[in-house]
Amino acid sequence: MDVLKYTALRPLMPLDGVRTLVGTHGLIPDEEGYLAGFPDGVGCRMDVEERVGTVSFRRGFPSDIAIQGLCMGMTLTAARRVRSTLDVVPEAIRIFDPILEITEYHDATDEGHWLHVFVVDDVIQCIEICSPKAVYSPLLAVARLIGIRQRKR
Repeated sequence: MDVLKYTALRPLMPLDGVRTLVGTHGLIPDEEGYLAGFPDGVGCRMDVEERVGTVSFRRGFPSDIAIQGLCMGMTLTAARRVRSTLDVVPEAIRIFDPILEITEYHDATDEGHWLHVFVVDDVIQCIEICSPKAVYSPLLAVARLIGIRQRKR
C-alpha cells in the first residue's frame, strides 16, 4: 500500500478531497468522525463540517517518511534539531500516562495548524497535525440521521 500519499492529508481538507487522495470513495466517518480503512499507523478524524480536523501518524507508520520534518522513532533530541520551536506542553494540560510516561510536545506548522508530538522514552511514538478550529461531535451520526429524515419529509 502506498502510504506516502497519506502524508498529504491536512486539516481543513474536505471529505471529498480525502476520498480523492486515498482513492477510496466509500469512506464514511463514524459517529465520532473517525475514518476507517486507513493503513496501520495512520488515522484521520473529520470535524462536524466534514473537514479533516486531525491527522495522526503512529507506530506502524514507516520511520523513513517524514511528517513536518519528523519521523516515527526519531529521538526527541533529533526532533528538536529539526524543529527548534518544539516545546513540552505545560504540565497542567500535558498528557501523562503513569505506565507509559507519555509526554506531549507541541509546535505550529507553517499553515497555522497545531503539531502535537507524543514521546515515550525519548522516542517519537505519535505525530498529529490538528486544526485549532476543528469542532468534533460525538453525536455526528445522530445529526446526520436527523438531517436525512428531515430531507425525506
